[in-house]
Amino acid sequence: MNDDLLVKYLADEASEAEKSTVLQWISEHSDNERYFNHFRMIWEESETVALKGSADGNAAWDRFRNKVILKQAPPARIRSLSYWVRIAAVLVLIATAGGIAVSVYLNSRIVRMVRLQSHDSTLSDTLPDGSVITLNRNSRLSYPSRFTGKTRNVSMEGEAFFKVAGDKSHPFIIKINDVTVTVVGTSFNIKSRHQKTEVIVESGIVRVFKNNDRVELKAGEKATTGKNGVLSKGINTSTLYHSYSNREFICHNTPLPELTAAVSDAYNVEILIANKELEGSKISTTLSNKSLEDILTVLSVTFNAEVEREGRRITLK
Repeated sequence: MNDDLLVKYLADEASEAEKSTVLQWISEHSDNERYFNHFRMIWEESETVALKGSADGNAAWDRFRNKVILKQAPPARIRSLSYWVRIAAVLVLIATAGGIAVSVYLNSRIVRMVRLQSHDSTLSDTLPDGSVITLNRNSRLSYPSRFTGKTRNVSMEGEAFFKVAGDKSHPFIIKINDVTVTVVGTSFNIKSRHQKTEVIVESGIVRVFKNNDRVELKAGEKATTGKNGVLSKGINTSTLYHSYSNREFICHNTPLPELTAAVSDAYNVEILIANKELEGSKISTTLSNKSLEDILTVLSVTFNAEVEREGRRITLK
């Protein structure tokens, strides 16, 4: 996008065709929208020059320049600058006069690392490419403020559920410990706890690398690495592997201890089964967006169990 055209658009000097071009460009990608919003903020902070007359882009820039720079630099010198450097120069003068900080615009062009960390609750965020990530408790994710180059690289610790935006020309690469996961557009869960890493695929295709080993996973498959460092592929049988991200518990003849472990993880509690007879019990049900109290009531009625609570510790007797 030519910055002069944005100047014409903001000065209301653009033709209908040019306006359509700008609006289409803004809607094509979130990065374009962010760029435009920064550009508009610069325009507004510079006292929004009252532009009239010619629809020539350079003339629009000249009027904007003359209003803000106040002839503090030779016109030939200013005109020789690249478009975004011109804007930066304008910001320097505005900031010197007590206006907005130069970093507002420059930061939109600088790639910096963003670090997310969850503590006692899950944390969701949308990445620059539109991918959605949900971190489980006590997990971390690092990613650039703007993806550049041929790949989209992030690193993480703990557990997270990914819904990766499709982009075949820019693979999405996740680094977790000594495991590398590569995808294009898919949804999957990654967990690394106690020296064990597990990748479970919900949709799409995922490639998992560890040293010289590689496996390719499809929906319903998983890859695991243990303390022995061996990368293995298998079938996923769990329906509760990312219940922490949506609090949806789908059980098909699911062992009760597996359900109570998933509920404990999702609600940050500790559910213990004190009745040994219950440990071998199984349950088939779907619990979606239920409160912890509702889930405990279902378990109590289903298994004729007494529920005892002491702080975050819950015991089924």
